[in-house]
Amino acid sequence: MITETLTGAFATPELVGREKELEKVLGRIQDTSNPRSCIIFLEGPGGIGKTRFLKEIITRCKTMPGVKVSEPLVDAYHLRVHRPIEFVQDVYQSLTPLDSSFREYEKHARVLRNVRLSGEAVQVETQIQQVLDSFVAGLKLFLNNTGQRVVILLDTLERFAYGTDIPDVPEAAETWTWLTGQLKDTPNIVLVAAGREEARPLLKGLDASIEVLPVPLDTFSLEEAQAYFQAAAATARRNRADRVAKSLESLTPEEVKLAHELSGGRPIMLALTADYVASGGLLQTLFESSRVAAKKTPQERFKEKILERLLSLPRLGEVLRYMALTAKGLNVDLLCNILGLPGDVAGNYLRDIEQFSFVKYREGREQKTKTYFLHDELYDLLRATAFGVALPGAEPDKKEIYKKVIECYEMRFKNVRHDLRKVYEQIQTNEGRDIDWDELGELLARRSEILLALLYYRLREDPPKGYRRWVRYDHEAVIDGDLEFALQLQLELKAYSRELGAGKDKKDSGWDDDLVRWSLFLTPVKRAWARGESSKVLEEVQKIENAWPAALQDPLRKAMLAVWKAYALAYINPKAVAMEIESVLKVLESIRESNDEISVWLAKMLTAFAYRIRGYAYRVQERIEATIADYRQASVWLRDIDLKAEIATVNNDLGYALMLKGESSDAYSLVENALELRSELGLGTQVAYSLNTLAVINTHEGRYKDAIDYASKALAIFRVFEAKRGIGLAKTALAEAIRRQANALGSADAEKQIEQAFKHAQEALAVFEEIGEKSRQVEAQIEMGCARRDMVKVMHDLSLSQYEMQKLIEESRDSLQKASDLAASLVSQDQIHYRQVDALVNLAWLGFYAGEMGESIGKEAEDKVEKLLEPYELPEGKSRPEIYGRNEYQPLLSTQLGKLYMLKGHRFYRDNYEKISLHIKSSNDEETVRNEAIVRDVCQKLAKYYFLALEHNAFYAPEYRDFRIARQQIYDHLKTLRMHNLQIFAECLTEWEEKYDLVGRSQLRQMLVKRALLLE
Repeated sequence: MITETLTGAFATPELVGREKELEKVLGRIQDTSNPRSCIIFLEGPGGIGKTRFLKEIITRCKTMPGVKVSEPLVDAYHLRVHRPIEFVQDVYQSLTPLDSSFREYEKHARVLRNVRLSGEAVQVETQIQQVLDSFVAGLKLFLNNTGQRVVILLDTLERFAYGTDIPDVPEAAETWTWLTGQLKDTPNIVLVAAGREEARPLLKGLDASIEVLPVPLDTFSLEEAQAYFQAAAATARRNRADRVAKSLESLTPEEVKLAHELSGGRPIMLALTADYVASGGLLQTLFESSRVAAKKTPQERFKEKILERLLSLPRLGEVLRYMALTAKGLNVDLLCNILGLPGDVAGNYLRDIEQFSFVKYREGREQKTKTYFLHDELYDLLRATAFGVALPGAEPDKKEIYKKVIECYEMRFKNVRHDLRKVYEQIQTNEGRDIDWDELGELLARRSEILLALLYYRLREDPPKGYRRWVRYDHEAVIDGDLEFALQLQLELKAYSRELGAGKDKKDSGWDDDLVRWSLFLTPVKRAWARGESSKVLEEVQKIENAWPAALQDPLRKAMLAVWKAYALAYINPKAVAMEIESVLKVLESIRESNDEISVWLAKMLTAFAYRIRGYAYRVQERIEATIADYRQASVWLRDIDLKAEIATVNNDLGYALMLKGESSDAYSLVENALELRSELGLGTQVAYSLNTLAVINTHEGRYKDAIDYASKALAIFRVFEAKRGIGLAKTALAEAIRRQANALGSADAEKQIEQAFKHAQEALAVFEEIGEKSRQVEAQIEMGCARRDMVKVMHDLSLSQYEMQKLIEESRDSLQKASDLAASLVSQDQIHYRQVDALVNLAWLGFYAGEMGESIGKEAEDKVEKLLEPYELPEGKSRPEIYGRNEYQPLLSTQLGKLYMLKGHRFYRDNYEKISLHIKSSNDEETVRNEAIVRDVCQKLAKYYFLALEHNAFYAPEYRDFRIARQQIYDHLKTLRMHNLQIFAECLTEWEEKYDLVGRSQLRQMLVKRALLLE
């Protein structure tokens, strides 16, 4: 929770004046006869003393029986509390200690702490709702059990009023909508909220059950002004500032009256008067200069002269100027970087600034550092004066200051990323044990704060570049599912747009207000996508198209909307994506040739995004070559604009696609690069996704031990952050790696390993069923079926009862059949899903391993696969299938035909081993002739099966794992043949080569030659 401390003479220990207002507020708080929830609205302009009044309420309420007051107050100035979850967490902390009523809340809050780091937007938002609901339930239980009244204090309420100038952003902060919705159903809550006039719209249209009590805070009366100077003098005396105290005490009634008149009775201006005195200024000089005839009013002259005095002070004035520009706070590091000072000197500068009444500070972690801020009103005053009033010395260059501030924040960001990387490495090594959650939470909060600060200063240094930075951060937040951070980024952008005002200032700065507004219009579309609601994305796109047809005449705006539409279609109807993206790419090409810097940059980013989306759509359709081509395009465009998080995503996905093509060396390099980038950026669960992809690649290449290691590390991170989807993916990867390792090693404990693999796959299926990701359910079902199938293989020669073996067979069959049926349902009738065929081929192999008990299962699966893959069959007279090279060609399906022919070959070899091994004598007797005929007949079929197995596999990749395994298995069978029998086999192979126009160059012949079973 963020707390701030005021410094200087303004922080008088006692409240000056306000007796009537205080009586009204405290009277309502203590009125136990009225249980209605109430909003007490303290209204007043900036610098009127609202925050000081709220703090006095805290002090008074702490001594009241039957009242529980939040301390410290919550300040809407900080964007984080505009989300209900952050507001609730701050309120909970401010109300502690509490009784056991909040145990459920505390439990759900601990879960959320982990889940919100997962990047799974739907899961995070579901858990957030559980936390909010449990907090409300706990609060009601607390009120009922204790009979107490709870008082919550909220400052800067106007920050919750967003206005309507940008329609996609709601009129009020989400926290306000949620909070007022709870107040109507929860009695005995008093919300004391302070704000300016702009907060009034928030109080309209509230439920009638909520009482609203306005308490306006007006300027000080003359008597209150007198009381303030006396209190300020007493404070100065206690702080041993005797000269200041004496000056304030010596004010005559006429001078107090004049000070009251010139300050307008505003407490902030009276405090500035005290600061003027503290700086060595003479009030008489101030009064006289304020009366000098000028175009400005005496009040304006009064304000200007005070600030001139403060800004002209050696050292202190200079620091104030920098504070005017560093609204995100000024600390020793920043001041050192701006002025090039040693740390101890900069520290002294900042300690000296504490004497001013309008300075406040926030203590950092473990109170090691202080970050200094100004009273809100002073930022506006100093921005107008510090760089607008002619003063001695050169005026600081704003942009140069911003550059130095940005340098400092970028160094902080680098340090945070380094620390995050260490934490994630620790999680991988010890599976999340002994993690310092407070440290991790602090690091992630600092990361967000730094990025928000970088956006703030980038916008002010160079508005167009700042907008591009916002586009980058916002895109990464949405893609990562961090909707909370995305909202904070949007609020920063909108706040700057308002700060610029209208007309010439915006135009001169290069700010394209229409483009910014359009960027924010897309928020509902992107939020729906982050939640995984593809249909909702299309609905939101349609709304925008209907509401803003004129805006869509602009090519860039149309493209910005179209890419998100295409992204949603990639999940609903992948085939429709190609046409949509092709149209977008043509538009973007013309934009990239324009002279507008922002438009060109956006066009490059959208081009990369478009290629990535189409690449994903092709990947879903298993068009691997097209997938790879588009991902490569996306990666190159992303490097041009240096969007590292997206580069990591594309390289990870490109690596996976290359693996599917069989190019594992390049795949590995790309995924390792993605892992390095994600680690550098401190993206925890994204690191885990890359680790998991490396696990899949290693499994694909037969490096099972490495695969298990990578998948285990990924699983550790996913578990720590409770990222359900990630856990499911890692479990699936582990299941396959462990199962294949058990088969490869043939170890004594293979049974236990395969059972472990089955359990991993079963847990993965439960995850994907819970989150509704059907394509991943298919993969998990296949792994479950394969684990049971491999158990049948391992246990076949053991003394299992027929019942036990039949049960294993049925479990394998059921899982694989469900996988095939579900995969088939995910695609249109004219398309084959690779996983559908994969499941059927594994069913066919189940029949092989199960022997007579699985014969009918295997035959039925074989028939289905042959019918489905008929276009992929090698036709006689041609060395390639008819479908080869067409858009609908899927290389992976060729491997499935290869596996099917391999199965037929192995089964035929097993069933005909005695025939193919018959001894052929050298003499030409009747037995020799008969045996040779038998051997030739068997070799004819065996050569066909093995020939077609390797040829179909080769259309995918000659060096991938299953191809290597297949060649080894064929070699193990053929090397047992007698030389004469092997020569007959070679003659039969030549016949098949002639039929398929592959004489002397078939995959099977090359293997036999290389392994010295044949001569060329």
